[in-house]
Amino acid sequence: MHGKAPVEKSKKLLSTHRLHSVLVRARAEAGRIVSRSGARPTLIKPQPEQGGRGPGGWLVGSFSLFVLLPTLLAFIYYALFASPVYVAEVKLTVREASRSDSRSVAQSILGSIRLGSASQGTGQDTMMVLDYLKSRAAIHDVGGVPMLERWYGNKEVDWLSRLQSHANLEESWDYWKQRVTASVDTVSNILTMRVRAYSPEDALEISRRIVSSSEKLVNDISVRRRADALTRAASEVEKAGADLADVRALMLDFQKRTGSLDPLETAKVIISSISALTSEKIAIETRLATATSTGVGARPGAKYDQARLAAVDEQLRQMNDRLTGTEMYSISAQLREYELIKLKEEFAEKIYTLSRSSYEDARREIEKKQLYVALIVPGVLPESALYPRVLVDSSLVSLGCLIIWAIVSLILATLRDSMI
Repeated sequence: MHGKAPVEKSKKLLSTHRLHSVLVRARAEAGRIVSRSGARPTLIKPQPEQGGRGPGGWLVGSFSLFVLLPTLLAFIYYALFASPVYVAEVKLTVREASRSDSRSVAQSILGSIRLGSASQGTGQDTMMVLDYLKSRAAIHDVGGVPMLERWYGNKEVDWLSRLQSHANLEESWDYWKQRVTASVDTVSNILTMRVRAYSPEDALEISRRIVSSSEKLVNDISVRRRADALTRAASEVEKAGADLADVRALMLDFQKRTGSLDPLETAKVIISSISALTSEKIAIETRLATATSTGVGARPGAKYDQARLAAVDEQLRQMNDRLTGTEMYSISAQLREYELIKLKEEFAEKIYTLSRSSYEDARREIEKKQLYVALIVPGVLPESALYPRVLVDSSLVSLGCLIIWAIVSLILATLRDSMI
């Protein structure tokens, strides 16, 4: 109040000065009128404001009404009527179960091509728990609106802080977000939850129920994630099996068309036969050449050797044509098609084997708890109430009212000065 006296005095002087200027102008104008008419002017004295109150009287009244009175009421409420508030604090995080560093070949290969189960970061899971705590589902999981009415709607809680009876879900949700607050440290992924209640037992019970429902949520997420991985692995097995069946059907069709189970083995047999016939041909030619050089070319066995030589030559020609001929069913042509189909079959078999292995790994992993809630600071029974803080809360009310009153008063004073 002492700091505002110079300001009010300055405003009074300014108003007096303006009023004096108006009177001087009015007196001059009256003098001119009198000089013209010959009449004597009558001076009008300014009348004081009714009640003898100056321009600053309304400031004192408004300050008392809008600042002092709310502060006094807030102090009385927090000191005498406000229910004590107990706070239970819990710190938790979501961790992933440790796994062995040794991975199977199937997991390594399929994981690199995104067919195996992928590991998710726990930071996202912690944020999911935070969103869950602020949702309507959390109210339902801890017991629903009836439980909230039991904790916060009983007669022992003061009227202003109490959850009103017969509150619907939306009203209970708004009340819940004021009583249960949570935040996440993005560096450490630690979630800090503070539960406010009007008895130590209720605060501890609510915190434990929330932790239990959060664990259930995380377990459900983990199970769904593993089930999704199992479904993907099963679909990959089915696809790999279909591809393998198609390739084997293609191989069977090839074998029916060519009449050969394995062109490579057939080629080996033909090459072996060509080698034997070539040796026999060389032996026959050697005998014929020896007989001719010794003058016994007309011997009885010579015609047989010549006929045998011709037969061997024909067999060699046929085998060479079958092995390296230009016909579409030659061994060389069959080998090109056969090797391509064989390569596809081997690749399909490998993929099918890896898919089966990945499926078995996913089936085993689904039985494990991949994610879990780790309690860093468990909730304990509060020993004393943290709220209300009578002086602090009353000072906050006073400060808020003072700021609003000062802004409104400044606006009104500006309007009054502009109207003079």
